[in-house]
Amino acid sequence: MRKYDCRRVCELGVYKGDNFKRMIVHQPEVAVAVDLWKDDGIFSHNDVNYTQAELESQYKYFKKQVKGLPNVQIIRDYTIHAAKLYPDNYFDFVYIDADHSYEGSYTDITTWYAKVKPGKFLVGHDYRKKYGVFEAVNKFVADNNLTLIFLSPSTWAIVKKEEKNKLTELCEIGYTYGTDKCPQLHHFYTPFYFEFLKEKRQSVKKVLEFGIGYPDKMIHISNYTTGASLRMWRDFFPNAWVYGADISKKAMFTDERITTFVCDENSKEEVEELIRKIGTDIDLFIDDASHHLGPQKSLCKTILPLLKDDAIYIIEDVRYPRRLSKELADFNCYMPNLPVNKDPKTRDSLLIVSKKQLKTTELCEIAYTYGTDKCPQLKHSYTPYYHELFKDRRQSIKKVLELGIGHYINMQTEATTYDRGLQRTYHKGASLKMWRDYFPQAKISGADVIPEAMFTDTRIKTYLCDERKKEDLEKLIEDIGSDIDIVIDDASHRTADQIFCAQTLLPLLSEDTIYIIEDVSHSRAIRFALTQSDDYDVEIPPISKYGRGDMIVVVRKKTA
Repeated sequence: MRKYDCRRVCELGVYKGDNFKRMIVHQPEVAVAVDLWKDDGIFSHNDVNYTQAELESQYKYFKKQVKGLPNVQIIRDYTIHAAKLYPDNYFDFVYIDADHSYEGSYTDITTWYAKVKPGKFLVGHDYRKKYGVFEAVNKFVADNNLTLIFLSPSTWAIVKKEEKNKLTELCEIGYTYGTDKCPQLHHFYTPFYFEFLKEKRQSVKKVLEFGIGYPDKMIHISNYTTGASLRMWRDFFPNAWVYGADISKKAMFTDERITTFVCDENSKEEVEELIRKIGTDIDLFIDDASHHLGPQKSLCKTILPLLKDDAIYIIEDVRYPRRLSKELADFNCYMPNLPVNKDPKTRDSLLIVSKKQLKTTELCEIAYTYGTDKCPQLKHSYTPYYHELFKDRRQSIKKVLELGIGHYINMQTEATTYDRGLQRTYHKGASLKMWRDYFPQAKISGADVIPEAMFTDTRIKTYLCDERKKEDLEKLIEDIGSDIDIVIDDASHRTADQIFCAQTLLPLLSEDTIYIIEDVSHSRAIRFALTQSDDYDVEIPPISKYGRGDMIVVVRKKTA
């Protein structure tokens, strides 16, 4: 899923959600679960003959499994009705395991194929002669001249055909002026731009593009008009003033609603001065200048923080999109799927960059007050997830244990210190104090191997404990008690330690304990280690990542 960039996924026919949970391990942006969970009297809708009570139990079990996951959408309805909720070309991956009759399967395949993006995947189960799925899949593949792929003897897959290049109004405008952004001349950018920006045509007021282009530079385009793309944007956005910047004086010109400036993208001072002249209220920015990784990175880091929060920032002709995305980890980066250009020398890669819009909760604000990096204002995006997970239990939580207290060398006598790396004022035991304030009835326990981390405060007690020693962990639970509501492992962050600690503590804890492991680098290794005994449910919630080692794992004991 991660390899093929499946950001929007959907399953039809969810049952208890075992397959669905595997589908969302890579933390997609949108995960849709569609199932009727109802005995409507039609055999193909319930061919296992579950009672309504059993179906209701399956539904409740699944809801519990995905509770607190903000990206999961549960639709309890017929698949044909659910399809109407999403536009065509929306999903990257759709898995069909619903109605197994020929009529039901064929309807699902034809309906949901339209919902899959070109180049992405429609997948299904039970491709066997005894089911109508077999005939329905074969007919659809034959009628549409598609290739059938088998992921297993009974699991089929179809890759949706890439749509033929559709020329849009923006393509025609671009072609008129000779910009190579249009497929008639070179790149396949304008079809995407048209769909991406068509709803904003009247509202866009300012456009700035770096890299203007002039005939001596654009010799591969006959009859090229200086500033072709600026003129294209001017015609496409009737209410916008369009600005252009280039290092060459040859690119300078003036025209109706167009102003150009000489500016070196490699000079931070010149770039900042340009933004002061134009204003920060730019709606759309396009970097079509050097096309080199270094300048693309530095220009974005200079300009985007100066712009308004909803500004759209586009980098064209990106040679290393994934590498550039990592370099721009402070922002949201999106690489759209474009048709493959037949010219092997052409780089048809765009990167859409935007400011991260922090969605803070009450828990985020408490965390920020004490300086714990669990909150997105400072580093991780754990607290928004925790708030959704625990907000209905704030009054009932009585005991919380966190491994890894946090300290600074000079904090033996002082309660706070300043962290230059995260630009924060850090309170000793910041996350323990966060939990104390968030759960008004709870006693908070903290454990750490460092003596200097020990302290006491209202409803907070700390313990010396080495998470790598079984006897220390057992003594810790003996002192605190096994009836702990929440355990958080924020200690060494080493995978081996995280596994050992979980395998040691979980058998000692109550049936209802929620066990959380933070700062996970190898979630699959942890999942594998903890699911060998079939005693635990292991969940990897989708959260916004700051970088490597920025996942959490949530473990619960299975109930009989």
